[in-house]
Amino acid sequence: MAVPQRQWGTTPSISWTLPTDKEISQNEELIGELKRQGQYEAPNEIEKKQALLVQLQKIAVEFVKHVCRRKNLPQSIIDSAGGKIFTYGSYCLGAYAPGSDIDTLVVAPRHVSREDFFELMPSILERMLPPGAIEEMKPVPEAYVPIIKLMISGTDIDLNFTRLAVPSVPFSLDVKDTNLLRGLDDRELRALNGPRVADELLQLVPQKKTFRTALRAIKLWAQRRAVYGNIVGFPGGVAWGMLVARVCQLYPQATGSVIVMKFFRIIGRWNWPQPILLKESEDHPIQARVWNPRLYPTDKYHLMPIITPAYPAMCATHNIGPTTKKIIIQELERAGDITDKISFGKMQWRDLFTKHTYFTQDYRYYLSVTSGSISKEAQASWSGFVESRVRLLVQSLEGQGSIAVARLFNKGFAREHKCKDEDEIDAVLHGDLQYQATNVKTETTDNIKDPLHNAVAQGGADAVVATNGNGEAATNVHEPQPFYTTTYYIGIELAQDSTKKLDISEHYDLPLDVFAPGEERPTKAKKKTALKKPLVPGQKRNREVTGMEVKISVLTLSPTGVPRQPSTRSRSGITSFNSADDRPEAHHITTTIFFPPTVTDKSDTTRWPVTIQALTCGCTLLLAGSIADVVGARRLYLLGALLQTFTSLACGLSRTGIQLIVFRTVAGIAASLCLPSAVSIINGAFKPGRGRNLAFAAMGAGQPVGFGLGLTLGGVLTESAGWQWGFYVSAIINGVVFALSAWQLPRNVGRVEEVTWRRLREEIDWIGACIISVALAMLSYELAVVSTSSRGMREARNIVLLSVSLALLVVFVGWMHRQEKEGKPALIPNSLWKDKVFTSICINVFLVWGAFNAVEQIGNFFFQNIQGLNALQAAVRFLPAIITGFVANMVVGLLVHRIRANWIVVISTLLSCTSPLLMALVRPKSTY
Repeated sequence: MAVPQRQWGTTPSISWTLPTDKEISQNEELIGELKRQGQYEAPNEIEKKQALLVQLQKIAVEFVKHVCRRKNLPQSIIDSAGGKIFTYGSYCLGAYAPGSDIDTLVVAPRHVSREDFFELMPSILERMLPPGAIEEMKPVPEAYVPIIKLMISGTDIDLNFTRLAVPSVPFSLDVKDTNLLRGLDDRELRALNGPRVADELLQLVPQKKTFRTALRAIKLWAQRRAVYGNIVGFPGGVAWGMLVARVCQLYPQATGSVIVMKFFRIIGRWNWPQPILLKESEDHPIQARVWNPRLYPTDKYHLMPIITPAYPAMCATHNIGPTTKKIIIQELERAGDITDKISFGKMQWRDLFTKHTYFTQDYRYYLSVTSGSISKEAQASWSGFVESRVRLLVQSLEGQGSIAVARLFNKGFAREHKCKDEDEIDAVLHGDLQYQATNVKTETTDNIKDPLHNAVAQGGADAVVATNGNGEAATNVHEPQPFYTTTYYIGIELAQDSTKKLDISEHYDLPLDVFAPGEERPTKAKKKTALKKPLVPGQKRNREVTGMEVKISVLTLSPTGVPRQPSTRSRSGITSFNSADDRPEAHHITTTIFFPPTVTDKSDTTRWPVTIQALTCGCTLLLAGSIADVVGARRLYLLGALLQTFTSLACGLSRTGIQLIVFRTVAGIAASLCLPSAVSIINGAFKPGRGRNLAFAAMGAGQPVGFGLGLTLGGVLTESAGWQWGFYVSAIINGVVFALSAWQLPRNVGRVEEVTWRRLREEIDWIGACIISVALAMLSYELAVVSTSSRGMREARNIVLLSVSLALLVVFVGWMHRQEKEGKPALIPNSLWKDKVFTSICINVFLVWGAFNAVEQIGNFFFQNIQGLNALQAAVRFLPAIITGFVANMVVGLLVHRIRANWIVVISTLLSCTSPLLMALVRPKSTY
């Protein structure tokens, strides 16, 4: 009889062939190897977990009834309220190993809230479970998916909660019913998505037993090869499960061993980014966001999309980057070669599950990221946040031309140290292990399974929990106190043609505790080298650093939970990240990449793309004004608008940080061409009086309105289409402005004489322009160095640059005197400063404008880096600047001819002083 050929999945199956005797034998060998590897639980443990789930079901029903009684609901509602426990994850799929936790979800009716769950469920668990059964209980309500972490009679339980917009939850409730999604918030939807995906997945595979055997093998292989973990950019358990399910759909009659063998070839040679789909996507009246690259541009950037089968469909592998994709495909290809040999009897199944060689063979160079706190609870939160962000550092490294591969190890190493003072803590944070506690074993983050760490790692900044730390940590400052660290390692493979070098550790520098029993730390190869000059005591030989430096701000938490200032001591060795930051953004991981040697001196170069445009504009304004006097304001304005259009487009197309800085520099020059030209055009087009006042007021109002709208639009684009579109839209707007200006700007404004090379040479003070531009550029750079760290000024290069810049300012004053004395063009004649009105206005504008820009930048850092808001949320908080800025400018334009200008200046200056004072006193936890 022919086998009925139902289509599984989105395409027809490849083969319906029944297994051969050889394949059945290989499947038995695979199962036997998995049992030897400890992947199957003993029958008594299985029964124990099943009994525990029955008990939790009774507790869930009692919890719902208890809440109903507490809220004085009618008895009829209490009796019918119900409540149900669902499992999901590896346990639900039936592919779990001994000691694995059980992911459970309590589903309750609409009158039970999440607050009720965290307030009442712990006491009900303690009351209904046998005395002493609960070995550990940690509620984590702030998590991305809020849970109560339990250890009950040796079994790990992750107890999650969601409520449905229904009056009762009967035991027969089918979680696959999409109508249950109505009225759920994001957290409730995420919680319910766990069991929905697991149930759908099991319904979409032809043979559940085959699927479970294959999934056990694939998960063990992925864990052994260190390609497992969604947070660090590899597929997680559910994603690997969906991949296995897709191969099962293509070979419905195959054994588990055949699925494993086919898996590596099919997935390894998949035509990415074509998505893995277990079923066709479905629509639903609730209109939730589903994965669709045609509608959502961000979905186009997913490199290996694996789409969940339950509505709303989501991408389970959005964290995969170019390097992790490359590593995954390499490992799949390697495993495919091994299974080919297993098929021919040349290798055994145990060869497939050999451990990775990440620390022993794969890389010669490593970067390490270390976070530290003086209490375990604080460190759990902080290390989770670092884990959620270190993947972004790896993505930045991937763009380096000098780096071929940057691979983050999928586990962090948690250590405990005993430190007496700040110097010892500082040494620990920079890789010194001499203070490590000898009686405490180094653990990896996956073995610790700390719920707070995992919650923050999944939720990032939104899940950071402020803790009170360990109040006893500093009871005796003379005795060594515990200090807890978590270190993540990034393997680096340099490009063959790379001429750049990094200050990084080599494999023989790695700590011994990263190597498993039986592994040997690589030793330094001996080379015949010429005798080196002996070191002076205390001196260290450092590798040359050219072209790039990577920095991570190291932050520790005090016993009160308040972040302490980052460490500033530079130290060579294993930890190659050092910080010289004391700014608010040091509370987050800061990456410094893509920059030339001139900006790799412990300065925070991430601010250069933001500030370089304003600095360049300020340095070239005087020259631009002189050129406008000769060539005409209209011509120069059009040139600036056109240049601004092209530089905005170029910024969006930038692929490295150095490119972005260069284009932003040119954009500053473009702005300097527009600003004095615009003033000249208004002066020439309007007669003195109310009309000119309003024109200047409208021009001034454009700054806050443009800033606010640009920031808001930039936030929307960053969160949706990508940051590049902020520059693309700017290019479009500048292009439109250029076209309108060319059409509408009057041609008879300003000087219109013929422009000749002689006039350009004689009527512009080129020497003075060069002197002041170079002086201001050097001085601006040195001020940036000082703002990052005062230690930078101790370096000889910075002392020389500052001295030269100050000397050039003196030379400029002398040159202006000479030009004015000889009757030649001078950028700013010295006699002009004798006018007290002009001088006081210049000083006032300098201080007020500097304060405004500082508050603007610090405010942005505060909202995003301290309060953890995304770009859009931060942008919305600047909207009042649009309203107040516009209104203030227009009111001044209407009243300036009626009120003395000096009163307006005094009032506006006082208001400008208030804003920085408010920012200085603001509390990070305060609401907007």
